[in-house]
Amino acid sequence: MHYSFRLLAMLIAFLFCASSISFGQLPSKKEVRKAEMESFKEKYDNKIKIRWDENTGTPKSIRRHKITGYSGTPIEIATQFLKDEKGMLGIDSVSQDLELKESRTILGGATRVHFIQKHKDIKVLNTGYLVIMDTEGDIFKVSGDYYPDINLASTLPSQTAEAVKATIRSDVKEGTIESVSEPELSILPEVNEKGESYTLVYRTTVLADNPRGHWDYTIDASSGKILDKNSLSCSVTGSGRVYKTDPDDCSYSTESLYRLNYSIPLCLDGTNVEVYNYDTSEAWSMTGSFIYSPGDTHFDEVMAYYHVDMFDVYQQGLGGNNLGKIEVDTHNPNYYASSFYTIDEIKFNDGNTNPDLLNPTKDAGVIAHEVTHILIYDYCDMDDEDEEDAMFEATADYFGVIYYNHMSANSTSWIGEYVDDDDYYEVRRNLDNSYHYDDFDDIEWDNFEGQSPHDNGMIYSGALWDLRTHNDVDEEDIDDIVMSSLSILDDVVDYEEGREAIEDAIDYGAYDEDYLVATAEAFYAHGIGDPPPPTVIITGPSHLEFKEIGTWTANVSDGQSPFTYVWSIKFDGESTWDVTGTGYQESGRMTTRGFTMKVVVTDDVSDTAEDTHHVSDEGEPKLVGHRNVIPDEFSIAQNYPNPFNPTTTIKFGLPEDSNVKLQIFNLQGQVVVTLVDGNLPAGFHNAKFDAASLSSGVYFYKIVAGNFSNIKRMLLIK
Repeated sequence: MHYSFRLLAMLIAFLFCASSISFGQLPSKKEVRKAEMESFKEKYDNKIKIRWDENTGTPKSIRRHKITGYSGTPIEIATQFLKDEKGMLGIDSVSQDLELKESRTILGGATRVHFIQKHKDIKVLNTGYLVIMDTEGDIFKVSGDYYPDINLASTLPSQTAEAVKATIRSDVKEGTIESVSEPELSILPEVNEKGESYTLVYRTTVLADNPRGHWDYTIDASSGKILDKNSLSCSVTGSGRVYKTDPDDCSYSTESLYRLNYSIPLCLDGTNVEVYNYDTSEAWSMTGSFIYSPGDTHFDEVMAYYHVDMFDVYQQGLGGNNLGKIEVDTHNPNYYASSFYTIDEIKFNDGNTNPDLLNPTKDAGVIAHEVTHILIYDYCDMDDEDEEDAMFEATADYFGVIYYNHMSANSTSWIGEYVDDDDYYEVRRNLDNSYHYDDFDDIEWDNFEGQSPHDNGMIYSGALWDLRTHNDVDEEDIDDIVMSSLSILDDVVDYEEGREAIEDAIDYGAYDEDYLVATAEAFYAHGIGDPPPPTVIITGPSHLEFKEIGTWTANVSDGQSPFTYVWSIKFDGESTWDVTGTGYQESGRMTTRGFTMKVVVTDDVSDTAEDTHHVSDEGEPKLVGHRNVIPDEFSIAQNYPNPFNPTTTIKFGLPEDSNVKLQIFNLQGQVVVTLVDGNLPAGFHNAKFDAASLSSGVYFYKIVAGNFSNIKRMLLIK
């Protein structure tokens, strides 16, 4: 839906703003896209929140207000929106520059449609747009990363696919390579405040007999140099047990094993999980009874089956996806870490590889942590960057802890307490923490060498925990919201986008406004995103005697300074508000009627808050006064706003009934208009000046009231 006023908006913004562009200079593509963005916001009365990427000159997210007016299938709606707003989004041609990645149902009927960016038919890594809409087809979030200004010298690689495979085979050190996928030609973008660069690369995946040899490779298609490689598996602490939680929290018990696949004999093979024993043959039973003592090698198999299966059911109850079947290998001695996951497989050792750690298959929280990794992979590819990897661990910690508490008669904010019984701190982490984003890469919590995503993840998990335990929310609601937020994330995420996804899930679920405030408070306390929106309370007298003066103060909490204030007054029995001041305090004198003071506070990111305060009169007045609060002396204020276009308001005060003349003059001293000419009662008065028919320039206004006279200057800019 392109509108003609967009062109007008761009011309005004870029041809008449001498501070940014001189006359005759054409705006850059980024400036044009930003002008399109401002026009788009105006179309929705500036209610839409847009996070703008100054480096690429495109929006990273569009949210907090529904985009309506579309119909058709979700793919048709998303495609049409991208076509309509391609100027702002930086897209030349939707059909040529974007490729559909997926369209799937989420959040009880909502749909996410994900497109990836292409350049000359080559995919651009970690890019594209994600469009999310509700069941009515109204779009409530658009996010992504897009690079409109790609400039490659050539799209033809110098390296052959076979040469790339040979490079990879010589690089893999762990395990025997089982397969190398066919290298896929892609573009790797890098854009920051220093400039832009785009590299033609090959992407390929290696699978080995040892999961530590599973890698994604990125190789320069010109030089053959390995630019990056990311492990498809991640070692973490803890998992599993034959206890409802762990041996320190409860005694072992016999529980039902649901969803076993029928066979003779029965094995620990079910709908959601299949368990193996690296140490010996797998557990089996002719009767379905898998009863073993805690020291038996098969005990860990049973509890791994029980908790993977139970957590999968638990997370689906929160709105998570069906994960399909997960394979679990117990008593595997090949990993220093106590537990290890790949895309659809979890491996546990028995605690013997590290003398500081206990058996991970006896800790329910750790098992849930590992399954959460697989769950996140089903939603988004959250493991390529430092901040993503930390979020990956933090989210797994969060669901590990809440599952543990779900199964326990007690409550904890710790993950891995049992496995890390000697406070080795390689495994155990506390979600109830005060780590701040400024601490990223400086947290020295565990005993791994170098910076760990487990450490950095405590910043994000701390925010999630603070939100869950906030006084104004329900814990179970937050669990649902955090689960729902995973489906809103795209493939390239950071802490702030994680917070935005939670806010969007709150909006979509129609939760109370308190939930958004609680989210802002929890995440801002850990340095993630903007502070909560401001709140304001007016303090001051509620009763005044006739002609008694009162002072009221706007007390602001939260929000991002600096703040602006607009005070208004409405007298009892009337329906209109009159502006009285723009400071953090306002004073006035009681006349013959009670009145209500109102203040509207706006913070630096345009969030607003308001409060009202009623003031009643005490006693009988001796004189009949005007409805306005009566000032102590004659006065005239600076017009507001100033500069203005085309209207402004001039406020003046009369301590007594007076004959008033208020006139506007141009620079030649000629009277342009007379705003007031006559008797007015004592009080504050507002005179509105409409300069729609006048040209830009400096004007003066003069008041004469009794023996009082004053002149002030104002500036009209069109």
